[in-house]
Amino acid sequence: MKTFSDPEDSNLPPEQTHELISALCDGSITEEQLRLLETELLQNAESREIYAAILEQEASLEWELSTKEALIRIRRDEVETHLGADGVGTDSGQPLGNPVSVAPRPAARWMIAAAVLIVGGLTVWSTVFRAPLKGPAGNSPQANVRQAVGGIQGLAEDCMWYVEDLAGSEHANVAVGETLRVVEGEVQVAYESGTTVVLAAPAVFEFTGSNSAKLVHGKLRGQVSEGAEGFIVNTPRASVVDYGTEFGISVDESGATNIAVFEGEVGVEQTDSLKALRLRMGDGVHLDEFGKMSRLVAFESSFFPSEGDAQSILREPLITDIRDNTNQPDNMKYYEIVVGGMREDARAYVDREFHQWNGHTSTGMPDYLLGADYVRMFNNDKINEQIEIEVTVGQPAVVYVFVDDRNNIPGWLSSVFEDTGDTIGLDTGPYRDLDNILRLEDRTTGVGPGESIDGVFSIWQLRVEIPRTLKLGTADIRDTRTNMYALAAVPLE
Repeated sequence: MKTFSDPEDSNLPPEQTHELISALCDGSITEEQLRLLETELLQNAESREIYAAILEQEASLEWELSTKEALIRIRRDEVETHLGADGVGTDSGQPLGNPVSVAPRPAARWMIAAAVLIVGGLTVWSTVFRAPLKGPAGNSPQANVRQAVGGIQGLAEDCMWYVEDLAGSEHANVAVGETLRVVEGEVQVAYESGTTVVLAAPAVFEFTGSNSAKLVHGKLRGQVSEGAEGFIVNTPRASVVDYGTEFGISVDESGATNIAVFEGEVGVEQTDSLKALRLRMGDGVHLDEFGKMSRLVAFESSFFPSEGDAQSILREPLITDIRDNTNQPDNMKYYEIVVGGMREDARAYVDREFHQWNGHTSTGMPDYLLGADYVRMFNNDKINEQIEIEVTVGQPAVVYVFVDDRNNIPGWLSSVFEDTGDTIGLDTGPYRDLDNILRLEDRTTGVGPGESIDGVFSIWQLRVEIPRTLKLGTADIRDTRTNMYALAAVPLE
């Protein structure tokens, strides 16, 4: 780790230092100039002060300009029914497009990257930039009374964020009336009430109360602990009230909003109408730029900020979309595509918080499944006798279907897929019935392969040589106590 001293005399004349910083900001700086500037900043406190002031001013200007440019790009694209480049598919009349496209222009990207290079080596500098709003602090409603709501923590070394402090002063926490801007990476906001919010860049998050906030744009994953129920997140298109759960919200530059419930329940009220509904675990909705609501059909797990144990996968997803024919007005269930997420104790279904995939025996699941892409299906679809599912495979792959051994073997499966002879286990634990009542509360899930296995699934496979869409049918169950089939895929070698 580099350190610095504070000599009385500057190594460079102030005008030359200013020229180097200006070249850094407009992206014209050379490698030699960058090294020279870094050395100057490490050795001279006055130059560091100049640098920090210019960086803050440039970053604020770039953010404002890029945001204004993004807000006037209201899309009028043709209707798309496949999962876009953003990893999200909806049933709305408008494609979702890139959920968060507000970002610094190329010059600002170079400035920020170089800033990280320089600032990262200083022991007393922080990646937290507080940018006071213009105007006298006395005019701020928070100038005299500041209501703190929680703290902020970066989740990676390369994350960058800053807070617009309405009072114009530094604080170790954030308060009502302040705005958090996430520039790079992910940050965690820990409310004093017990609510935790993870935000992914780029994002703008306003603290509107001790148990409320507004997501202006960006993506978040929220978790509300017992006692903090009633946490509210407002977006340009909806108000989301949490009833003790885990959920995800995204807002793009047009205000279009996606909401998905991972556990528990949330209430959703549209901003421009009296329409309200309650979403349960496994449900998701999309509100387009005009506020029209539709089902959020499918998304990649990386679309929302990552789960705590998620791992980064560098390759493109193998399963790029999944659709079905269940178009009832009250159907809001989604499919979650987990890229590279198959492993021991992986969550199996979007509507079962405790069901987990494990090796049938202590030897573990088949090696070829470890690291596979898989789909968290909707387990209650097992009772839908008319369901038809279309799965889009975007590149050559081996596609696997797991079938509960207590069910019949469907004709659509045996006519196209082949039985590998291998099996995988399901550890169910407790579960919630159709009335959201927790059953088998005393049952616990095990950890690792062969532990607490409640169901055995046969593994069927199909080699997909070129991108294509597969058509799947019903689960053909014998008993409602069995489970819906599941999907996984690995690259074709």
